[in-house]
Amino acid sequence: MVDNLKCNIMNTKFETQMDGVKYHLKHLGGLTQKQATEYYGCRRLSSKIHRLRHELGWDIKTTEVKVKTGTRMVSQGQSVVAKYELNK
Repeated sequence: MVDNLKCNIMNTKFETQMDGVKYHLKHLGGLTQKQATEYYGCRRLSSKIHRLRHELGWDIKTTEVKVKTGTRMVSQGQSVVAKYELNK
């Protein structure tokens, strides 16, 4: 499913990173920094989220998600990242 999603996103042309982020939040659900970088080339997702919240009035919630890091040196191979989603 994730590979199909990535293929569909990669075939969609967005004029800006912000357009990609907005589309993702509206139509695809939650978004992490890693996804934003992979799908939209966006390396400062928190900045885009800040603009959406404060300049455009979007109601976006932030949740913490545990992810595997591939190393055992950081909290037994896990780290916590932010996931952004529109409040419904």
